[in-house]
Amino acid sequence: MSGYDLKRFVDESVRHFWTESFGQIYPILRRLESEGLVERQAGEFTSARERIVYSITPSGRDALSRWVAEPARFEIGRVEILLKLFFARNGPPGTAESLLRVYRAELQERLSRYSAIEQRLQTERSTFADLPYWLATLSYGKHVSRALVDWCDESLAALNHRPMSGA
Repeated sequence: MSGYDLKRFVDESVRHFWTESFGQIYPILRRLESEGLVERQAGEFTSARERIVYSITPSGRDALSRWVAEPARFEIGRVEILLKLFFARNGPPGTAESLLRVYRAELQERLSRYSAIEQRLQTERSTFADLPYWLATLSYGKHVSRALVDWCDESLAALNHRPMSGA
């Protein structure tokens, strides 16, 4: 695949839990090539530029296999809704409630998209060996989204019953 192909693949498959930009992809491809994990293939010319295509090497497959088998690291991320909610008292009245309602609606939309993706996978990719793994990642997204909908409901209920203070 070319860097463009990789970006399109990420956007069409794992973008719900992993993103990559062209600014990340091309330096990584160059590093992987220097480490012998991918190799350039003869590319075709589009306009005045050569389309650089990479393929994984046997060493790259071994490295991928080892990496996949390593325990996943827990990474603290940036969650904007939490940062805004933390400081919501500094906004206009009703800011927290509004943030939570909008976030909840986005989560509901995400759940609908996940259901559509699941149906499409079950229909179009039912014979793919990777299907159980893809469905496991999709299930994770559905579970997290449902839990966050519950959290929104719980937080909205708590905010509606909070004592008003200026502290």
